[in-house]
Amino acid sequence: SRGTTTPRKLFFAVALLVPLSTMADVIHHDGFEDGDANGWILNGNIVVNGIQSIGQYSLRHKKSGTSLLPVPSTDFTDVSITMNLAATSLEKNDHCYAEVSTNGGSSWTTVVEVHNGNDNGTFFSNTVSPAGADDNANLQIRFRATGRNNGDYCWGDEVTVSGTPGGVVTEPDISLGGSGAFGDVEIN
Repeated sequence: SRGTTTPRKLFFAVALLVPLSTMADVIHHDGFEDGDANGWILNGNIVVNGIQSIGQYSLRHKKSGTSLLPVPSTDFTDVSITMNLAATSLEKNDHCYAEVSTNGGSSWTTVVEVHNGNDNGTFFSNTVSPAGADDNANLQIRFRATGRNNGDYCWGDEVTVSGTPGGVVTEPDISLGGSGAFGDVEIN
């Protein structure tokens, strides 16, 4: 019928009004599908491996070790971090962590934790948007394994850091007051 708006038409019209600049951009993504861990700082027995992975490869941590990646979010807001983590053969008090730091590594917030009991090779995923992640030159992510035996494995995969371009807008630090006279102004 003429003049009526269907829900589909209304959704499309509203979708057109949403500016594209509000959509998140990928700041960094690593699924290790290129077979390497370029950019990551590896400490311990850590290799790119295809035994447990979401795609072809993941970052395997044997026993204990840490893999760290600086991911500056300078000029981005609404920053979110998604990390995936699996484990196999953990015992009591063995843990695997996916973590984020907003202060250059002084402290860490857990994104995903896997421990004995859920160490069957299943990948667990979580997304966080921690306070302080926006417009942050010191943002870091890491995978950490705290196993005690050579058969303890943690598998990190499919890491995405995204945000909205534009940086944090702050109010000016100064304020001015007063008045002035400009005389007559002629506009031609």
